[in-house]
Amino acid sequence: MLVRTNIYLPKEVVDLLKLKAKSEKKTMAAVIRKLLRKEVENTKTDWVESMLELAKKAPKSNIGDLSRRHDYYLYGKGRK
Repeated sequence: MLVRTNIYLPKEVVDLLKLKAKSEKKTMAAVIRKLLRKEVENTKTDWVESMLELAKKAPKSNIGDLSRRHDYYLYGKGRK
């Protein structure tokens, strides 16, 4: 599903997008969607990789019930 969105772009960017769309025989909207999707996916991948690297550096824990009792360990709340 597509959602209509209005954005303001500098004229020179619009001109470049029009040229790119014409050379690819696509609409300007299709070119913009493709470029934005690529950027967002790269950002997501970078974020996931950063989190995995951070997790590798974290000290190992011997807490076996951390996923069930995370509120207790973080905030001291809940049953022991």
